[in-house]
Amino acid sequence: MTKPLYFPPELSFLDFTEQILGKAQDKSVPVLERFWFADIYTKNISEFIRSRVVPIKNKIKTNRLYGIQDTSASKLLKQIRQRIVELDVKRSEIYSSLRKELSQDNKVPALIWPEHNPCEVSLDNVQDKDILLHFPYHSFEQIIKLLEEVADDTDTRSITVSMYRLAPDSAVVERLIKAVKNGKKVTAYVETEARLDEKSNTNYISLMRTNGIRIIPKLDGWKVHAKLILIKFKEKKSLAIISTGNLHEGTAQSYSDISLLTCDPHITYGVNGVFNFIRKREGKWADWYPLVVSPVDVREYFIQLIDNEISYARGGTKAEIIVKCNGLTDVPLAKKLIEAIKAGVKVALIIRGMNIINPNYTHDNLINHRIVDRFLEHARIFSFYNNRNPRIYLGSADWMGRNLDKRIEVTVEIQDKDIKTMLDKILRFQIDNPTKAQGKTQRLLCQK
Repeated sequence: MTKPLYFPPELSFLDFTEQILGKAQDKSVPVLERFWFADIYTKNISEFIRSRVVPIKNKIKTNRLYGIQDTSASKLLKQIRQRIVELDVKRSEIYSSLRKELSQDNKVPALIWPEHNPCEVSLDNVQDKDILLHFPYHSFEQIIKLLEEVADDTDTRSITVSMYRLAPDSAVVERLIKAVKNGKKVTAYVETEARLDEKSNTNYISLMRTNGIRIIPKLDGWKVHAKLILIKFKEKKSLAIISTGNLHEGTAQSYSDISLLTCDPHITYGVNGVFNFIRKREGKWADWYPLVVSPVDVREYFIQLIDNEISYARGGTKAEIIVKCNGLTDVPLAKKLIEAIKAGVKVALIIRGMNIINPNYTHDNLINHRIVDRFLEHARIFSFYNNRNPRIYLGSADWMGRNLDKRIEVTVEIQDKDIKTMLDKILRFQIDNPTKAQGKTQRLLCQK
């Protein structure tokens, strides 16, 4: 029987959570890390029920979902309930086993994170060349040290930052407050609707405002999910930091994320335009070019890039697309990818969680898998072969309706040739051998 093209993303997410539980059972993983994976499962399921199961219940009467698949809401809800019951039984068994293992050891072993690869970041070297930090292989302490240097530098004029989640006792916030005390102008947007961190973020807003940081008011109707820092100097070139993950020293030890540090004047101009968009609640494409920004133009931009690859394939030229993100549920983008596959474009999907394209659907032009390893893959990277002149992007947005239509997200094209080569190698590791990709990434970054 031919496998259907499309797949309920809720079921693909439950496949992902089952793999998380698998890591909690893996004896090769230190016991406290296995507890951490079990906790990740529990948090994911709680949020999944709130954000996905309840809306499905509300759609029972319509009897259809997404408009591209034959799964009725009532049938899907039954499948979800059955899977969650099975997974919760498994989770209880795992917790029981882990507690027994700890009691037998009669101690609490420490969490062991990897040794960080050397990568020294300073205002001087980032002025000369773009820098890519890949956490947790590189230390997030490099970001903290840079902010410390910025806070102390007499040439610093202003710092503007957007933050979605922050660590307890955030070293980032501490450096921003120090900058204010040293006479710098600091402006921050902190998202007050970041799920599960609403109270913490509100408290941070109060703390920052009390210490002289200017707070950009909440943007009604949209979440600001972009993670950006813009630093302006009196003499030096402006510096922008664009991250796929949060400015959070805790998750930077366990989530695989990327930060681009650049003084490219076109990119810093674009980041400045995004902050003006957040402040003024209005803007147009030219205000933040060359960045690609949700909710304005991300979907249309990537559809055009996919169409370009389709044209190359139909013309007999090699064509390839690699999509690495946490979720692919946007129907127009999914349909366009399927069109590309059928037109002869080689498409590789590395989707960690929800994926509307059936993982059991087979095609010579399609690779479709996820990576669940010691570190949770969180980076969003997109690559287009572009007739031997690859275009590679990173950013904060998954290919999901909420990210494309209801959030402010930023995607940037990589310009530095060395960084493009590095990201291409990392993507190839994840396509060719997903079970060993993280180890290969660690060794690759050690060479730098």
